[in-house]
Amino acid sequence: MNVYDEAYSLKRAIKESQEYKQYMAIKEEVAQNEKLDKMLKDFQKQQFAIQTKQMTGVPVTEDMQKQFQDLYTIIMQDPKAAQFIQCEMRFSMMMNDVYKILGEAILTEKEIREEQEKERKASEAAAAAAKEAAKKAEEEAAAKQTEDKAPETEKKAETAEDGEKAGN
Repeated sequence: MNVYDEAYSLKRAIKESQEYKQYMAIKEEVAQNEKLDKMLKDFQKQQFAIQTKQMTGVPVTEDMQKQFQDLYTIIMQDPKAAQFIQCEMRFSMMMNDVYKILGEAILTEKEIREEQEKERKASEAAAAAAKEAAKKAEEEAAAKQTEDKAPETEKKAETAEDGEKAGN
């Protein structure tokens, strides 16, 4: 077995995968929209900064988290941006799995267990952060919806008062 031949086979398999094809297609579309492209690059830059801090044990400030969540909320309102993020995430997950498999070739059993434990903890932290971001986005959406309905409720109250006055 020639390792280089296998590496080229892996390259072909990646390029033929649905994750790769979908990601590259949406990436091309996004690149044609300068405003969306810039917004997504800013998002990725903030995401990378937060991940770097988390991986190095540096605390992420509340302000930084809020800015990231606000940007995420804005981005997810654009269907093309949401599609890009979903495709990028699926492709990244596939590539992370491939890297993990390749990396296991040079690790001892103890190192593999340690890596799995790190991944589990990182996964739990990411899930908690995603849950928190989703909760915050839902709360903001509910608050906005309440704000939007407030004038309607006030009108109904005024109409009821006017009806009572007219009846008296």
